[in-house]
Amino acid sequence: MTQPRIPLPALSELDPHVIEQLERRPPVHLYRMMAYAPGLLEPFMSMVMANFDQLSLPPALREALILRVGQHHRSEYEIYHHRIKAREAGLTDQEIATLLDPSSPPLNWEKDRRTAIEFVDRLLEGRDLDKALVGELVDAFGYRGYVEISALTGFYRMVATFLEATNLQPECVRVI
Repeated sequence: MTQPRIPLPALSELDPHVIEQLERRPPVHLYRMMAYAPGLLEPFMSMVMANFDQLSLPPALREALILRVGQHHRSEYEIYHHRIKAREAGLTDQEIATLLDPSSPPLNWEKDRRTAIEFVDRLLEGRDLDKALVGELVDAFGYRGYVEISALTGFYRMVATFLEATNLQPECVRVI
């Protein structure tokens, strides 16, 4: 297993307030690495929790979109954690495998979910988000859903970039 580009901070080096924040969440490497930037830790963890607790999107769709971001960025860490969450949200192993294989034919899902996947794919690939696709997404999920899908994609894209920069690997045991 490869090592992180910088070491995880030792708990003894962290401010007690940061340790308190970390103790309120599962002991994942991502949070601990983020602890080097104490001013970002709480907002970061709040955004993670908002993505799980505050979205109107069905959990299975949320996880499908996160897996698609992880696949696009080849983020082992993101894929590892969200494959588990996707199963918990009701996605089958076949659906997960298809989401993680860009050469697979599209999932045989209802049009709304296929539209969301296509939107995320185009967004990640820097392709045109034409008026028709945007209209289909808004028709399916409303303005709130459009913003949630866009923000979720952007957030997990940022997470994937951070994971690449730090070379964090999944924890050896399941922690979430």
